[in-house]
Amino acid sequence: MWVEETVKKYELYLISLSMLFLFVFFLTLPVCWSNECSFVGTSELFSNHLFSIVNLVLFLYSLLLIFKLNYKLGANNHPPFIVKSISNDSYEHLIFLVTYIIPLVAFDFNSYRYQILFVTLLVVIGYMYAKTDMYFSNPSLAILGYSIYKIEAEFRGNEIKSIIILSKDSIINGNHVSYIRITDNVYIGKVR
Repeated sequence: MWVEETVKKYELYLISLSMLFLFVFFLTLPVCWSNECSFVGTSELFSNHLFSIVNLVLFLYSLLLIFKLNYKLGANNHPPFIVKSISNDSYEHLIFLVTYIIPLVAFDFNSYRYQILFVTLLVVIGYMYAKTDMYFSNPSLAILGYSIYKIEAEFRGNEIKSIIILSKDSIINGNHVSYIRITDNVYIGKVR
């Protein structure tokens, strides 16, 4: 159970970095605008522009994780919970974006030293992100229309629990929400 939760946290972390991976790919993409441009060859492309290619692969992988998340949400079979009280905390997305992501785009990605520093920072931030349970603060999901809600939810058996839910739907008191569990207190859901 712990391993599954940890994997879900890091998957959400990778999703949160999807736009950063795309930006870095375009920042490091070799571009020639003159009439004398030609393809440099596959071996040179992979040897000289591996960092750019890795960012593209990570971006595509994060898109795959988004599709996986949407599929799991559509295929879930948990009985829904009932919303008893709610507050919208969607500003959390912006905190992560402004604090961590925007400064990383300013790196000089032509230097291997900065590429190593960039990867090291992403690993450290990811570790902190998962350890502090802030993985739900996800700017990429915000772009896709997800909001963060703090909810008092009534689960099956009249168990009332304070949870955080990410949802594309506008949630109000009394809604029945189907969900997938990320951790004990964080869920992704949709209104039934």
